[in-house]
Amino acid sequence: MKLVFFLFLAVIALATCKAEAPTPCTSQDQCAADECCEIINIILVSRKRQLTGGPNTSGYCSKLIQEGKPCSNVMVVNGACGCAPGLTCTPMPDPFAGLGRIRRLELPATCTADKR
Repeated sequence: MKLVFFLFLAVIALATCKAEAPTPCTSQDQCAADECCEIINIILVSRKRQLTGGPNTSGYCSKLIQEGKPCSNVMVVNGACGCAPGLTCTPMPDPFAGLGRIRRLELPATCTADKR
């Protein structure tokens, strides 16, 4: 009886969880207004003089990052979606500033409204 109950719960959980597949794209005009065509370009190096992989020409529509959400300028350079229009990826103050040689590759950042 317990097995039937757990199977029933599993069926209910699967029925209520509806995951949408991302929309494939090759350009921005194939995505909604609040999305961008996220084409991640990663080149894998297998030998010194031979590159494998290469630039991708297709990706998936992803939501633009909204105000107050984490962002990364490094990821945007590599093809990920950035902040929504009117927002800027602003680094948070460095908590280690002035403490010597502690350095970060990139400070945590959030999308904030443009100051004009």
